Amino acid sequence: MMRILPTAAIVAALVTAAPALAATSSQLKSGVERNLQRLSIDVDVDTLSTGQIAALHTILTGKRTQSDKRGLAKSVIGGTHSLRGILFDNR
Repeated sequence: MMRILPTAAIVAALVTAAPALAATSSQLKSGVERNLQRLSIDVDVDTLSTGQIAALHTILTGKRTQSDKRGLAKSVIGGTHSLRGILFDNR
């Protein structure tokens, strides 16, 4: 009986936090998309993983030069945007 209450409290906290996390994710995606457009990088952010979105946010809001941001962002995105993608035709 004593274990049921803490477990129920944790489950309730996770269920109520889910909508807040979804809204943050949407806001984060739109911010990353806007910053990528400023760097003239055309990519559909809906196809990126959560880890890629987080990494891009960190890179794009950091204190680096525009060319550094562009290079790092292309590396995170991968595919034909990166040297690896060009060399190995990773589309």
